[in-house]
Amino acid sequence: MANCIQCGLCAKVCRRAITLTKNGPVIDESKCNACGHCVAVCPVDAIENPKSPRQREVYIPSYEDAAAFLRTARSVRFYKEELPERETMLRLLDIGRYPQTGSNSQGISYIVVEGREKIRKILDVFCKAADEFCPKNPDLGWIANCVAEYRKTGVDGILRDCTELIFALSKKYDHRGRENAQFSLTFMALAAPTLGLGTCWAGIFERLACHEEYMGPIAEAIGLPADLTIQGVLMAGIPDITFRRLVERDPLQVEFK
Repeated sequence: MANCIQCGLCAKVCRRAITLTKNGPVIDESKCNACGHCVAVCPVDAIENPKSPRQREVYIPSYEDAAAFLRTARSVRFYKEELPERETMLRLLDIGRYPQTGSNSQGISYIVVEGREKIRKILDVFCKAADEFCPKNPDLGWIANCVAEYRKTGVDGILRDCTELIFALSKKYDHRGRENAQFSLTFMALAAPTLGLGTCWAGIFERLACHEEYMGPIAEAIGLPADLTIQGVLMAGIPDITFRRLVERDPLQVEFK
């Protein structure tokens, strides 16, 4: 820390764990939550934090490039039967570690069910859970309709014949678990096309799988540890379609006050 220029930025971004002294910043590791802000903000690389080692420098694309990339996000509902390589799936899951989370809480882990045969068994569990819970709750009537349509036609409009089903998990009663899981899965959905993958939110499935009252049969089917809960579900696989162009959305609606 000999090259510290006393700018104070590290102490500014972390008021609880860093004290700036004449010899440079001092980190109280007992108060550090490993967010890495101190190392990332230092203009002269004068600080080392053992809880958050220095990473590569930030690259920020132009707004136009960033906007074009973000607009490539598509819900993929048609997948090839071929399984992605395990290394590719690990890269997809790994990017889920990086979104911002409150107080750097992170805390999201995953269970991935692979292959259509296994996923269809999970879908059967979901349908039986719907048979049990939907008659007791009128708000779940639309779930019952989706299940009935699947049984009638054999067309999977619930999990879309995906080959990878990603369950995002958190500790039970983690008050940030749901939002952290959604951030994590969103990063995966954005990164998926760069790996030759497609994704789609499993919204119908989530209605039971992410509800404490209804998730029991699904949790048992995937071997969910007793101290964890399901916070999000994402379908994934190798797309059987290609989107060539961006699409438009409704006009921006905003009011500044």
